[in-house]
Amino acid sequence: MKVRTIKLLKKILSSSYPISIKSLSEYFNVSTRTIQNLIGEANEYLETLNYGLIKNIRGKGVFIEVSLEEKNEIVKNIFLDGYFFLEKEERELDLLLSIAFSQEPIFLNKKEKEYLVSKSTMDDDMRKLRKKLSKYDIEIISNGKHGCIFEGSERSIRMMLFDFINKEIGTVELTRKTRAQLSINQQILTKYIDDEEFEMLLNILKEFFKNMDDEMYKKQILLFTLIWVYRLRKGNSVGSMSLEKMEESNQNNEIEEYILLVIESFELEVNQIESNYLKFIIMSLNTESLDNSINWVNTQIITIGLMKYVEEVTGIPFHKKEEKLYESLYNHVSSMISRVKSGVQVFNPILESIKNNYSEIYKAVEDFVPQIESLIEVEILESEVSFLAIHFSTVYMHLREESSLIFKSVVVCNHGIATSNLLAASLRKWFPEIDVVAVIGSQDLFLINKLDADLVFSTYPIEVRDKPLLVVDPVITEDNLVPIKEFLMDNNQFGRLKINNSDYTEMFNEIISVINRNNQTVNVADYNYLKELFRNNSLKINLEEIQPMLKDKLKDNNIIMNGVVNSWEDSITMVSQPLLEEEVIAPNYVDAMINSVKEHGPYIVIGKHLALAHARPEDGANSLGISVLKLANPIEFGNEEMDPVKLVFCLAATDSYSHLNIMKELVSLINDETRLEKLAATDSKEDFKNILFEENLNN
Repeated sequence: MKVRTIKLLKKILSSSYPISIKSLSEYFNVSTRTIQNLIGEANEYLETLNYGLIKNIRGKGVFIEVSLEEKNEIVKNIFLDGYFFLEKEERELDLLLSIAFSQEPIFLNKKEKEYLVSKSTMDDDMRKLRKKLSKYDIEIISNGKHGCIFEGSERSIRMMLFDFINKEIGTVELTRKTRAQLSINQQILTKYIDDEEFEMLLNILKEFFKNMDDEMYKKQILLFTLIWVYRLRKGNSVGSMSLEKMEESNQNNEIEEYILLVIESFELEVNQIESNYLKFIIMSLNTESLDNSINWVNTQIITIGLMKYVEEVTGIPFHKKEEKLYESLYNHVSSMISRVKSGVQVFNPILESIKNNYSEIYKAVEDFVPQIESLIEVEILESEVSFLAIHFSTVYMHLREESSLIFKSVVVCNHGIATSNLLAASLRKWFPEIDVVAVIGSQDLFLINKLDADLVFSTYPIEVRDKPLLVVDPVITEDNLVPIKEFLMDNNQFGRLKINNSDYTEMFNEIISVINRNNQTVNVADYNYLKELFRNNSLKINLEEIQPMLKDKLKDNNIIMNGVVNSWEDSITMVSQPLLEEEVIAPNYVDAMINSVKEHGPYIVIGKHLALAHARPEDGANSLGISVLKLANPIEFGNEEMDPVKLVFCLAATDSYSHLNIMKELVSLINDETRLEKLAATDSKEDFKNILFEENLNN
């Protein structure tokens, strides 16, 4: 067999599901015809073994339908026939893991014999591996009788191994597979990670993190703990770390007990620095362990901005699932910021799938990410971008399930314009979801890839790239509808959302606003009556979109004009008074706001001359409320870029969503310096309200 055929066979054998010809073509960077030829050659070899052949399963891809035992026998026979060897990338991985984890010295001349390669090939492998490690500031050097070793920061070495294993092998599984189920790279890892020790650590992790729902993070914790154990075994440890602050603010007995049991089970001698280091990494990976109070406002600003941007760019109505998207995205952004700033970025094993299948969403998120990077001053890698895109993609799929789809289509006909138009009209008649965007003849085929279309219907065979094609009869009758139905079902992923405009949420909100503007209060009974009235008249409203606006909550009594204070602490105390009097917050909420700034710095200064005082809901927020203080004399909070502060808002919220509209308006305000200057300049409460609520001034 050719080397490429062996690679193809190994790829198909290592997969537990069918792989499309197109995917294989892209993976090996060859034409689909070449892939089919390679499959033919592989099948000729498989026939000699009297096992199942590679078959093309319609609509799914190619697959070898054999049992695990038979697959194992095929792997064994390939090896016995001299075909099973490590390719360049696999040799690089084996070299890396052997240097990282092996208790024996690693000498390149011995590796040459093991790999059955020449010295020049080995030198070339090492050059390429060194180049890959250079971005981590890590070098491989030959250290005499100690063989090849890594030179660089041990923390960098561990993060490099974490990143490299995730990329080259994928996430470690929470169940041990048989050898026949493992890919070649996974089999390489098993050379250096003992099966029994893997099982032992797996059982410890399952016991201590049984209440953690996120399987991905469990896998990442498992992998990093393995790296930690095996690097310690080789005598490599991190230097001193400044983790005292983390230790004080993030006590987590569960993680500490997990680490102690790992140390005991693996019989390790570990100092306090190493224990703190592993706890720090696990807390960075474990979203449930994070204390994100300092990021509460900035994370919401990022989340709101990202949601708005992606919807504007893609045109997908994510606001219809705003609550679902906001809560999941907010939690992820919060944990991501904490991890990334700590130097931990998680690899996404389905990165390429997200980029290919949700390219429009991924690109929109990718374009927004520099705004996040500028705030946290850290580069965000592709995998982290794809995790953000997954939240949007998940909501997008829910929207697709609940909405009608349309298929923008091109009709190609070589029977004249009248027949072409008849075919287009027939497609629309029988299939209203088909939106014919163009009808072209044989001389205009070059236009197909330039048109914004998803599918192609043609009356004769043509060659089309990147768009599904169905050859149909010029005249469609009931007798030939089935192939078209199947074609649409098979290509459902190309359908676009048909936006349903019969959403009366905006009308509902406007009715509420009109009542409020006329100094009337909408009580719970009236509110529920309105909802029921809309429902009974088939006027659909999205309950997730109905939250109070800034003007609904910021009443005259909550606006303090020209307050005089001596310190930033006094400004927080003063702006809190209206909410204390209304029992929206408890006294301990004020203490929590002040103590948080003392501990973390002036992070509440979120815009030019504007501070947003807040604490966590559990610190004493009784209900949703907001107040504002316009200072007579600006006060310094310690933020060189945004000081002095002229406006101080105080926000109390009991959850992560009910205040979303208020946050949207505040985000808009901090991006509007002209409006901020007008607010700071006026002494009239009425004018202040008009400017804040963006109403026209009556000069």
